[in-house]
Amino acid sequence: RLSGAPLAPPDAMAGKAAKGPPRRISQETFDEAVQQNIDDFDLEPDEAVADAVKEFELQNVDLSEIDKSYAGPEGRGEHPVVAPTERFVAAVEAASGDPGSDEKRKHADAAGHFLRMSIESLNFPGWGAAATGAGAVQAAHAHVSNVAKHALSASNLTPSETLLHALTASDTPSETLEPDALVADTTRRLCDALMLLEAVLGADEARETFAGLKFPMAFTAAAWPACARAETAVDRLDRMESFAAAVAAAATKSEANKGAFVKAEVETCLVAILNEAEAAEEAVSFEEDPQARHVLASLAREATREACSAIRALTTGDDPREPASGAFAHARALAKAGAATALCA
Repeated sequence: RLSGAPLAPPDAMAGKAAKGPPRRISQETFDEAVQQNIDDFDLEPDEAVADAVKEFELQNVDLSEIDKSYAGPEGRGEHPVVAPTERFVAAVEAASGDPGSDEKRKHADAAGHFLRMSIESLNFPGWGAAATGAGAVQAAHAHVSNVAKHALSASNLTPSETLLHALTASDTPSETLEPDALVADTTRRLCDALMLLEAVLGADEARETFAGLKFPMAFTAAAWPACARAETAVDRLDRMESFAAAVAAAATKSEANKGAFVKAEVETCLVAILNEAEAAEEAVSFEEDPQARHVLASLAREATREACSAIRALTTGDDPREPASGAFAHARALAKAGAATALCA
């Protein structure tokens, strides 16, 4: 029942759980074990579930992401998160195939927003495996890359080009459109894309896939320049906050992602966020507009908080499947990048 490995005899397991890092199983494997208990031993559903839970726990299986209710003889069917995931995947593929289409970009944005809301409302056990199996990780990463590329192109425009682009890409009437409308809209789109990736990476299966596809390096290379090159401090902090939150989500309980991010030198990005936030805090005192002061100070605090969360994720040995951790090496890389000085500033 566990990846083809036969179960140990009951007397060999009695009263003693298997040692070593916890293993994980799929929802289907758990449901099959429960149904087998019913079919072979004529147990009631509640008894069959309890017996399966005990059996797997004795083998050191992590059941935290498993729905431990009885699925029924016909199985559970498709998880509700699959449908919005598939719609998002299709929208991202369409936008990637036609990058010049504003309509397809907006469709991908809307589908991504709906998927994030779905994950937040349908995050009962099994959602991670279902969304990952439907392609959420690849699509979310591609969406971030697409939006980041668009953000970089917008940041390289002259003021007159920026206004022209905004006029042609926005539904806002031209007489009410501000020259920086494109930049503000691009920041919103990039932050939304990063928040979706963060939500998807809340599942173990998604983090494994993210690491297996070697996305940490590609993500850092694509997303960070779009965050760092924003024209205003407000836009930079807003984007940087979402970037750091995505890094933290990917690195949590994933030694493979932690190591890959350090290889991508993400520590320099996190230190840059801390320095940007510190500079913003100093600039607050020179800002005359009270509302602008409040916004800048708030964004600086949030960016600092998320950068610290990412640093903590990189330097914590919390992956239960790995016998050793690179936390010390990661902390050393952060110190070399100037994290200690930035944190104490």
